[in-house]
Amino acid sequence: MKYLVQIEGLAEITVELDGSLATVGGVAREARLTAIPGTPLYQLELAGRSRTLAAEPKGDGWVLVLRGDALVVRATPEHRVAVASSAGRAPRGRGTLAAPLPGLIVRIAAVAGQRVEAGAPVVVMEAMKMENELRAPYAATVAQVLVAPGDRVERGAPLLVFE
Repeated sequence: MKYLVQIEGLAEITVELDGSLATVGGVAREARLTAIPGTPLYQLELAGRSRTLAAEPKGDGWVLVLRGDALVVRATPEHRVAVASSAGRAPRGRGTLAAPLPGLIVRIAAVAGQRVEAGAPVVVMEAMKMENELRAPYAATVAQVLVAPGDRVERGAPLLVFE
């Protein structure tokens, strides 16, 4: 699964996790993160190197302390970034909700002509063995439903049109 990782004040990077592989900047490396019981500490093994870090939840992210440096980090799944990027902004004219990743349409929660509020669930799709609830990025009326349950879609495929 891909994540947009934001390191406050430093960088924004895409990280893809696939089993024991972590791909950062296009470079895949073996990775393992193990909690140390009874402590806020974790053992991070990355590309054959081992480091201990502390992790504490903070707001919608984490404070990581590694070698004395504290970093505020947020990791957002890639499919949520695509939907969130337009959240709250009403488009001019028509707008389209596109599939954030390839998958199978499981359920449609809106019909043409229906008024939906920002954040209302409109489509449920299965991708990477997980159900993902796609939400209306802004308050609008559904103009067209372009998919049906059982349809397989590619990333970027239009699912709904709003007006």
